[in-house]
Formats: sequence, C-alpha cells, structure tokens
Amino acid sequence: SDIITFHGYDAISQFSENAQHLTKAYNRPVMCTECVGRTENKFGVGNHYDEVLTYGLERRIPMFAWGLVNGRTQTHLDWHNQCNSMPFHDLLKSDGTFLCERDEMFFQNFPQRIATAKTKPLKI
Repeated sequence: SDIITFHGYDAISQFSENAQHLTKAYNRPVMCTECVGRTENKFGVGNHYDEVLTYGLERRIPMFAWGLVNGRTQTHLDWHNQCNSMPFHDLLKSDGTFLCERDEMFFQNFPQRIATAKTKPLKI
C-alpha cells in the first residue's frame, strides 16, 4: 500500500508505540482512520482528542475520529458500558456545545496549535 492505516483507541503511550512501529516496519506514511475512545475499553484505558491530535500534529499523522455530533449513530455510547457518563467518540452535543470540558479547552486553541505545528520540525 501507499499508505498504512490503523485504528487507535488505546492509551496514548500504546497509540504512539503502534504508530511508530507501523511507520518503521513498512516505511510508509501512516494515517489513523479511527481514534478517540475516551473510556476504558477492550484496548486499554482509552485516549482523548487532546492527546491523539497533538501527537498527530507533531508527527504529521492525519487522524479521523468517528462521531462528531451526538446523534442517531450513538457513537457517544461506550462499547461496553452504555451507562458510562463519559462520551466514547462524539465531540459535540446536538446543540453544538462540547460534551466534555477537556475537549472544549483543547479546541479553543486548536487553530493556533495547527499554525505552530506547521513551523516546527517534524518529530519522529
């Protein structure tokens, strides 16, 4: 393949290790086609937007996350514990407000993070 894709729902330390392994093993660019699983899940403790997007920006790894707005696809529900109050994937409520304060704080500065990342040397 011209590009290697992977899913990353695990803790950022494992997420990082997986991305580095794939990059080195196949000598190809990588793209995370599914990321952010905030709660503990079958892959481990989970991760958050601020962790994976920062990691991706620093290493120029594109990221794709399931669930933007809480809706019919129910991607806010935890795969294993649907009573969990922490949304699993979704970022926004149907009224456009953030589901998690942590995400709101991160995305307030996100445009500046992108601009800064473009001027920094690439991390490997």
